[in-house]
Amino acid sequence: MAILTALLLQKNWKRNLTVKVALENNVDDIQLLNDLVRFPVSSKIEAYKLNMETKLLKKSSTDLNIMKFPKNKGISELINNIKTSSLFCIDSSSEHALV
Repeated sequence: MAILTALLLQKNWKRNLTVKVALENNVDDIQLLNDLVRFPVSSKIEAYKLNMETKLLKKSSTDLNIMKFPKNKGISELINNIKTSSLFCIDSSSEHALV
């Protein structure tokens, strides 16, 4: 749901999309994600280590961060730590997108 929302906003606002993906080891997963989603050519896709969301978001200067709903950490704690515009999505694993 977060990816679908990001793609629709990118298309409607005519802006650049930066995707940051948490990965353990396999960098090939970024290419697989790009192949499955078919991000626009101007998209920037980066990887970061797992459990680094808060540190990454504190440095963020993006207009809007769209991410999954945090399961292991309270949402109010995360919002208080990052102090940036964020949209949290809960994925039902049944949505599909064509943009």
